[in-house]
Amino acid sequence: MKDLENFLQAVQDKVGQAKFSERLKEIDNFFINGTPYSSRAPKDPLFFYIAVCTAIARNKGRSYIPIEYARIYPMLFNLNNRWDVTKKIKNFDERFNNLCSQKPSQSVDSIFFEILVAIYYAEEGFEVEFIPATDKKSPDLKIYKDGHTKYIECKKMQRANAYTYDELDSWYALSGDLLKIANKYCYDGYIAFRFRQPFSEINLRKIKRYFIRRMQSRNHLKKFRIIDDKSAKITFFPFSSGKLNTIIEQPITKSVPSLINYLTGEFNYRLIYKTLFGGKFSDNSDINLISSAIIFSCQFSYTKALEKKSQHIKRLLTDAAKQISEERPGNIHILVEECHNEYIHRLRCQKNIDVIHNFIDTNRGVEYIFVHYIKYITPPDRSFDVEETIQYFRRADKFPVEVPPIWYHSEKYSQGYGTLLIDY
Repeated sequence: MKDLENFLQAVQDKVGQAKFSERLKEIDNFFINGTPYSSRAPKDPLFFYIAVCTAIARNKGRSYIPIEYARIYPMLFNLNNRWDVTKKIKNFDERFNNLCSQKPSQSVDSIFFEILVAIYYAEEGFEVEFIPATDKKSPDLKIYKDGHTKYIECKKMQRANAYTYDELDSWYALSGDLLKIANKYCYDGYIAFRFRQPFSEINLRKIKRYFIRRMQSRNHLKKFRIIDDKSAKITFFPFSSGKLNTIIEQPITKSVPSLINYLTGEFNYRLIYKTLFGGKFSDNSDINLISSAIIFSCQFSYTKALEKKSQHIKRLLTDAAKQISEERPGNIHILVEECHNEYIHRLRCQKNIDVIHNFIDTNRGVEYIFVHYIKYITPPDRSFDVEETIQYFRRADKFPVEVPPIWYHSEKYSQGYGTLLIDY
């Protein structure tokens, strides 16, 4: 936990050692007794993050979720390494108190984003202060440099909308039932699901009926089609010989991406997986032998899903612009997490460009809009990979600016693009 020691120590100092241990234990118990899919809305979001990021170091394997780790750890690591900068930020303690609360007044992701944006401006030589929260809406930050004062408003888009979560819930319920069926008939292999219609239009009983029938009658040593119609395409693939019940010469890491990559030859981070493994593990959690494995992958390929999931920033932008005016001009930063495939990302980017180009700044105070796109990847050969792409749009009389990655700081970055097409 050395990589996060500055941040963790600050949290412990704020809540107290006893309370720190108590809240962490509650999250560990949540993982033991609950379901990972409830992690969308944990009762104690900050300590959910801490538990996931420190699980391996604390030997709490059940609290480790690779996808969540890949999403959370880069941000916490970034914040930890730049923690000293927070001492320069006025009113930082108020935001940090809110973050450390068991019931923060806003999402912890939003607070983290505000803090990291504040750090960026402080590192750029600005005097930075958080504007204390009041009943009246106001910008998040006030920054000062070279005799000029500006205001900063930060917005964080939800990771997914209700449509996406309903779709995922349907998939997890279906895949859970089918995984039990495959395990019952002792099937080892990879089953690829591609849905061509929304779940609400699919006959799930038919899917289960066909699945059972094929499991009962087919040779699991050969590839075969389970179903292929207008609703779905489901295909079974056996593992290559020698993958199961064979000592692995170079033990692989105990992580879902590593296991999938070893057994199938490819881990595709754009797919949704459901797995069941059995095997022998070394003391350092490496895998020496895999005795059994069932892997499901899921892909939603119907047009309606793509459109529904490609949310745009119009509402967030409109709300943020209300905090910026001629009397308090400044910038807007919007964080968008990309949890979908590349096509949805491109569609979302184009929608956002259209939204901003058609945006009317009635308060006439917005100088720059920065849209931060964050994409997390769980590669098979390491714990995480993260990309941050920044689109920037500027008022016509403003010079182009360069903003480095904020969510996960890197020495390498590419300049964003775009112009805020508004008649001032």
